Amino acid sequence: MSLDRATVKKIRELMQTALDDLDVEEEIGQKIKFSVGNASFSGNSVTFKVEGATMGEDGQVNNKAADDFRRYANLWGLSPDDLGREISVNGKTMTIVGGKPRSKKYPILAENMGNGKIYKLSAWTVKAAL
Repeated sequence: MSLDRATVKKIRELMQTALDDLDVEEEIGQKIKFSVGNASFSGNSVTFKVEGATMGEDGQVNNKAADDFRRYANLWGLSPDDLGREISVNGKTMTIVGGKPRSKKYPILAENMGNGKIYKLSAWTVKAAL
């Protein structure tokens, strides 16, 4: 059997479900949120990127994108406290989840609360929605 795109997608979903159920807090003393990222595959092998990030007392994930948002928010005309705030963009409810400082046009990352997808937004769009 050879791996194809549909099979790798299904494997990613199964891995994410398993990682969502994984509770390492008792073992290491801190709550960690895992997410399965991009994959590369060919023929008989697949490699996934898996990220683990600590969670704050308020349930917010402290990953690189969240850290970047806090660090660069003022440059985008936003406040570091805007991380986690809900906004409405084109009739969709989104939550600000991070930033990508290397992206000039769309540096803000927001999660669509309806489908869980992450969208890249301009700082101007986010400021207008706040």
